[in-house]
Amino acid sequence: MSHEMTRGPSDGRGKDQPAQDEASERIARETTVQRWLASIRRFDGEAFVNDFLSEWGRMTTAVFLVERVGPFVQTVGEEWARGDLSVAQEHFASEHLRYELSNLWKPLSHWNSHGKTLVLATLPTERHDLGLHMIACIAAECGYRLVFLGANTPLAEIAEAAQRTRASRILISVSAHGDPHRNGAHLVALRESVPRDVRLIVGGSGASTAHAGEGIAVIQDLASAQRLLASPEGRRDA
Repeated sequence: MSHEMTRGPSDGRGKDQPAQDEASERIARETTVQRWLASIRRFDGEAFVNDFLSEWGRMTTAVFLVERVGPFVQTVGEEWARGDLSVAQEHFASEHLRYELSNLWKPLSHWNSHGKTLVLATLPTERHDLGLHMIACIAAECGYRLVFLGANTPLAEIAEAAQRTRASRILISVSAHGDPHRNGAHLVALRESVPRDVRLIVGGSGASTAHAGEGIAVIQDLASAQRLLASPEGRRDA
């Protein structure tokens, strides 16, 4: 019998298990991203959607967004920037993601018709809204009724939507592509245009602690978004 086969339970192998699990998950994540990319390159929407839904069914929504959707979005952007994906392929990926992510959060939002209202939008000139859809999935699972305004929304109309729907929260997604100084000015103007008891939350790859201020909360990732939105403080009555 070999030495490897005769090791007992106290030989220290258990110490390696977290690293092995992490490596296995990294491989699964990278493999999934490459399968999705292959479907996008072939313009095979059916294969992409089937795989997307299969992966979603294997894990919680938060884990799915962090471990599958987020890395895929990042990889699509990098491949497009290098010229390895065409504009058509990048658009094809983005449109399928918007459709499938909205199919995750819309039924929950309708179910939450008597829950607290959350308005979601991006700032003027901001046309990247995939992050907004991802946060919408988290918010819907936390019990919010969502008023999804989408990309490139005028500040006055964000404020009006919040007023008309009696929203207790406004969530703004900013991407890394935006001008941080302009975004900061927009956020201050939006904060001043809505009542103080309406909480303004900012997230996305372009969100920074520099945007934080009185009445403005900054979330750095989906995990912090989930903690804030699920907390009693995050969902208190307006």
